[in-house]
Amino acid sequence: VWLNQPSEIDVQGNGQSIPNGAAIPTAANRTDFGNTAVSGGALVHTFSISSSGAADLVLTGSPAVTLTNSSHFSVTAQPGSSAIASGGATAFQITFAPSAAGSFTDTVHIANNDADEDPYTFVISGAATAPTYTLMVNISGKGRVDLDPPGTQISGTLSFSSVYTAGSAVTMTATADTGWQFGGWSGNASDTAVFPLLMDSSKAVTATFSQAGSKIYLPIVLKGTSLP
Repeated sequence: VWLNQPSEIDVQGNGQSIPNGAAIPTAANRTDFGNTAVSGGALVHTFSISSSGAADLVLTGSPAVTLTNSSHFSVTAQPGSSAIASGGATAFQITFAPSAAGSFTDTVHIANNDADEDPYTFVISGAATAPTYTLMVNISGKGRVDLDPPGTQISGTLSFSSVYTAGSAVTMTATADTGWQFGGWSGNASDTAVFPLLMDSSKAVTATFSQAGSKIYLPIVLKGTSLP
């Protein structure tokens, strides 16, 4: 009979050990979650806790796995067992679901009965980018449309598009050529020459210009009257 049998913990991601106290996340062991989009771009990584000592490994925390921050990361599946026999393992999952753009880190804590690795900790990281939307601008007649900010123009002259980060406010200014006048906007725009347009989705607008002083004549027929 062995007395004071030691317990030994090891945590792995993608089949690779994550050293206790690891402060630099890597993609190889899945502690670096990589990049995803804000809202709707959740990433789930699975990690395993194994017991390699002579005695059972006991996870003493409640819950077993915790995070320091939990603003953008969360433990979405706790280990299936708090007592792991020698040679056994249990898994847990962490989800990265950012609500804002930026680079984020958190620290994983696993309290256990390993005498020299309690708690077992390591840093995880992830980055999030805001979605982008396209503003399509069409010009009917002779004039130009200036965008502020200009965005990233990706095509054309009379019809062009620019890409903006979600939430951008774009001011569109319609300027008629000589002898022409601005008639108004259509599409995802109000009827004014200068205004901020909130880019909360991809949008398309048309600026219409007409010749200044131009008139449209329609035939008129008066009932009971013959025209020469």
